[in-house]
Amino acid sequence: MEWENTDRTGMHEKSALFLLIGLMAMGYMIGGFVAYFAWEAMTGTVFSPESMLDPSRAMEVRIAQTLLALFIFFVPSWIAVRAVTKSPINYFQLNRPFQWKAYGFSAVVMLLMVLVAGMLAQFTEWIPLSAQMELYFKDMEASYMEQIEVMSQMKNWKDLVVVLITMALVPAIVEEFFFRGTFQNMMYRATGQLWVSIIVTSLLFSAIHFSYYGFFARTALGIVLGWLYGRSGNLWVPIVAHLINNAMAVGEVYYLRSAGRPIDDGLMEQIPWWAGIVATALLIGFIRKFHQMVSDGTR
Repeated sequence: MEWENTDRTGMHEKSALFLLIGLMAMGYMIGGFVAYFAWEAMTGTVFSPESMLDPSRAMEVRIAQTLLALFIFFVPSWIAVRAVTKSPINYFQLNRPFQWKAYGFSAVVMLLMVLVAGMLAQFTEWIPLSAQMELYFKDMEASYMEQIEVMSQMKNWKDLVVVLITMALVPAIVEEFFFRGTFQNMMYRATGQLWVSIIVTSLLFSAIHFSYYGFFARTALGIVLGWLYGRSGNLWVPIVAHLINNAMAVGEVYYLRSAGRPIDDGLMEQIPWWAGIVATALLIGFIRKFHQMVSDGTR
């Protein structure tokens, strides 16, 4: 498909990519300051890494993380795109007609991706590592799970709604704006190479989550999201797909908490690797069908 370059303001995508990365680094610092002062305003206490692991501060942690995500991903995306075009909405491709079949296909693809991700996570664990490297990566994973443990505190359906907004909806929107709507979009426009832009973006998408054991699973997810965006030409398609993926994870955590089970005792730990192989074959079939649907102009 062809992506339009309308209402340009002068900056080329190659330069805008460097601007985007610089803005992301700046957003991390500014967002950190904003989250720091917001924390003090909300809690009346001085922020510390340990305070972010206090379950009684779950709501404050969610708000701080949401503010940080907005400054790291959403604000840099909008500024960088605005430097390229006068019409960010058109550039992001947010004004496309509603594609109900595309959203339906995305939902099925995300269901299959749960099995594929489980298989890739298991394959990653089979990669031999030195004792020091294994300890380092497991410590990283433990720190990540501690943060998830706090943010996913849910006692009732109201808590579930809040967590769905802060851990499913907001990340889906801001990350898709940054990775697919801006980074992949700009790289494709600059190089004309769709698959190069998808793969590079997916590697960055996975690396920025700082999880070795989830690296290949997130890379695969990024590739699928990038392909959905590239083929549909509609940023809402990967946003909805990403939201479905996140919402399934939140729903699983809610179920585990309701059942009194640890949140790391999830579905991915129980999926046999061969189920991921079957899901991969089905996923390829659905992707081909989606490709045909878009090529035929069927929405």
